[in-house]
Amino acid sequence: MRTTKLILVAALAGALLPSSAASAADNPGRTCSQTDNMELGSRGACASSVAQGKPSTAAYVANCKALEPDFAAANGTGRPYPYSFYGNAAYTARNRSECVYFVRAFHTGQLPPGGG
Repeated sequence: MRTTKLILVAALAGALLPSSAASAADNPGRTCSQTDNMELGSRGACASSVAQGKPSTAAYVANCKALEPDFAAANGTGRPYPYSFYGNAAYTARNRSECVYFVRAFHTGQLPPGGG
């Protein structure tokens, strides 16, 4: 089970804002273009995250989209869902919306990774 990409959103939170956060907030699209920050999946996900100063819903959606091929590979049906994060049945996403919920909850500390 691959959850290493899940950590991507958490690791990027600090890297989103350059040292000049005020100017980034004024023009987040240009900031993303200039820094070539595409780790969040799309320029829109980057721009909305820079504007908010934290990973945006678009970033979480992009993260789940990037994870879905791994989910599908791990799933006997070849479909991405249902997928249990960390092999924990309590952390089972049945669709992308639930994936976004779990990724955000892990990132913000609302849920402990692994279920512990």
